[in-house]
Amino acid sequence: MSREGDRAEIGAQRFISDYVNSLSRAYKSTDCRVLYDEAVVATNILDLTPNLPSHISINRVETIMTSFGIPLDNHLMMMSIIREWVRLKYLNITLQNLAFEDNELYSEIEKLRMQYGLRSIFRYVWRESPEIGPIYTRSDTRIRGLIFRTMELNRLHEFETDPSLKTGYRNEIQTIYQELASLLLAQNSNLLNKEGLNDEDISNIIYNSEFIRLKSLPFPNDLVSVIRSAHQEQVGKKREEERLAEQQRKDAREKPYREFLDQKSSLLEFAPLSADNFERLFLEEDSVFQLKFPNCFLVAAFKSLSYFPHFDFIIRNAMKVNIERKWLGLQKTDYWEVRIPLLDPNGKWITVKEKDLSGDGDDRKGDESVGGGKGYKILEAALLISKYGKADRSEIKGGFGHHVLIDLLGKKYIEKELITEGENKFHNPLNTRAYNQATRFLPDVDDESSQHSQEVLDVIQFFNQFDPRYDIATTNTPRKREQQSEFISVTDVNSKEVQLIRQHAYSVIKLDHHDDTVSVIDPGDNDNIITLSYPVFLSGFAQISGVKINYEEWLKN
Repeated sequence: MSREGDRAEIGAQRFISDYVNSLSRAYKSTDCRVLYDEAVVATNILDLTPNLPSHISINRVETIMTSFGIPLDNHLMMMSIIREWVRLKYLNITLQNLAFEDNELYSEIEKLRMQYGLRSIFRYVWRESPEIGPIYTRSDTRIRGLIFRTMELNRLHEFETDPSLKTGYRNEIQTIYQELASLLLAQNSNLLNKEGLNDEDISNIIYNSEFIRLKSLPFPNDLVSVIRSAHQEQVGKKREEERLAEQQRKDAREKPYREFLDQKSSLLEFAPLSADNFERLFLEEDSVFQLKFPNCFLVAAFKSLSYFPHFDFIIRNAMKVNIERKWLGLQKTDYWEVRIPLLDPNGKWITVKEKDLSGDGDDRKGDESVGGGKGYKILEAALLISKYGKADRSEIKGGFGHHVLIDLLGKKYIEKELITEGENKFHNPLNTRAYNQATRFLPDVDDESSQHSQEVLDVIQFFNQFDPRYDIATTNTPRKREQQSEFISVTDVNSKEVQLIRQHAYSVIKLDHHDDTVSVIDPGDNDNIITLSYPVFLSGFAQISGVKINYEEWLKN
């Protein structure tokens, strides 16, 4: 090497020695905190490259950086080399301790490491065979960077004697904890369904599988407290967002409903069916009920519809009573017209005559029409004629209540709220019911309800949101299997044993959100209202479905 080269090397050696000495003084004392600019150090260290140990040569650094697609920036490479060389050759102190005294350099390298998702770029630099660790997401590497920075700040705080600096370290730690809590909770968003976090939850958040290597790191109680506090804040925020969203949906739904109420009286003045005729045809004490014919799903739908608070408005605007005179006007016969669908002003008017109420001669079960007031018989006949061309009850093969309600009211004017299609579609045929036995029930679908199946959670949500001004629903018991009883025994809210008929439709007539109960009626037994707690209902029934009246669409016409 030339004298000029020797002088350059000696100058570089002296410069690096001063740099190392400044690091040592800074580590041992608070008097010296100003260090050389890392770019100047990198320039000088380049002159010493031939004398560096082989395992931290520039070639090694270049190989590692290239393998990760990192641009070969001498400045960045030399920052890494300086850090590792000084640590290994001179100070024999940990990487974290060294980082305390050169925060700008450490920050630059941390940015590089986070940008490229490396577990620790320094480890790759000085190992003979670089260990390729897992590639983390930006969120993961940010979390790891924050964790290591917290460890550094904790050590600085421990050895610091200046009160103002100690306070600054603690404030920075608390700021980091806030960000850490947000990042960790974002990776465990399912926990936002819980009102509070237990110790197991905290452990799962901090020591999740992606950070298994960090299990040896200390996590003080104040970090746990920050996570709990952040969780409570996020849960509260989520609940408030859900409340506001629900309120917006409710307001949007309430507006057309209020408009309907404002117009109801005036619209009824022009209704084709008078109030007197409505009362005569649909006597309250002569409500619809099932006879022998197996049309329970149809009767259950009629029964549920009759409990709808605006049933009178629907019927009076979709039914007419006419008089047909014969023999010089001396004999008169009533006949009726019903518009199907009931809510559609452009629906087809179906003519129903007296003979349609009991069927024709070819219909052996014609006399087994629906029981109750004549209005329900007229309604049934009109629905059958609109579907089959005549009031042929033999065409009824079974079904679900929402099918009847959709046909009767008009698909355009209702929103189907099907909860389950029935046990055949969703459940193992060996099961006797569709819903899990609910051993514990909370009306708010929170984390403790997660013990139930999704179908149960859907039903609970349906119950909680049920509004009789909009919703009409029916329900069904499971079908009978071989060697099973014809009945399912349940206990009502009065501790009375009730026998539910298998493979049978019931009308849902009331939901009590205060007591968490469901009231149903067997269409074949109008005298008994069965009121069950939510868990008992879930244990006895296999299907529930309903429709929601769309007032906005209805009001357009």
